[in-house]
Amino acid sequence: MQNLKDSGQWQQGILNAENSNELLYAIRDIVMYLERIQDEKVREEIRKLTSKMVKVSHTEGWKESNQLLAEINLDISNAMKILGTELRNNYYSADVI
Repeated sequence: MQNLKDSGQWQQGILNAENSNELLYAIRDIVMYLERIQDEKVREEIRKLTSKMVKVSHTEGWKESNQLLAEINLDISNAMKILGTELRNNYYSADVI
C-alpha cells in the first residue's frame, strides 16, 4: 500500500529491479545451503536471516530499510560463521564415511 501511495505502482519494493533481483539471488543461494545442514537450530537461524532479507524490499521507507539492513549485516556475519562451521563439519564427516 505504501508503494502505491508513493509511486503509484502496486506491489513494487523499495529497491530497484536490479537490486531486488540480486537480493532474491542471494536469498536463493543461502536457502540452498539449508539442504546440506543437519542441525535444526542452524537451519532455523538461516530461515530467520532470509526472512529479514526479504523484508528489506518491503519496508515503508528508506529509514526502516536502512535499520533492517544494519541488523542484517550483523546477522549475516554471525550466520556465516555458524554456517561455515556446520558445512565444514558435514564435509569432514562425509570424508570419514
